[in-house]
Amino acid sequence: SEEESDGRLVRFDLRRRREAVLVERGVVDYSLSLDGRVLAVEHSDWRLQVLAAGEKAPEVDSDDEDIDTDRCDRRSGFVDLESRLRVVVNPRAEWAQIYCEVWRAVRDTFWCPAALVAAAAFT
Repeated sequence: SEEESDGRLVRFDLRRRREAVLVERGVVDYSLSLDGRVLAVEHSDWRLQVLAAGEKAPEVDSDDEDIDTDRCDRRSGFVDLESRLRVVVNPRAEWAQIYCEVWRAVRDTFWCPAALVAAAAFT
């Protein structure tokens, strides 16, 4: 939608009381590394960009050449997830894990004495 494509990432400096736009548009989500140095930004077109935390996304490189944001490289910060990311799924193990997680959730939230007494009253 248009609202998603207009998402901006803004940093606010509390001391100076100023805001700085880090990414102009298309931000859906972001995540900061544990050490606070790296920022991963998810864009509305399903692309991932990795930036130095607190720094604006570069528009030109050190040679004053425009950075091609369609390319996935260190200059643009975009990561090529299609050719660099591979997911291997074992369906049997995945279903076993799902079954255990669901059972744990039901056990912890549904099976309590108060719920059993209330259910017995309606039968």
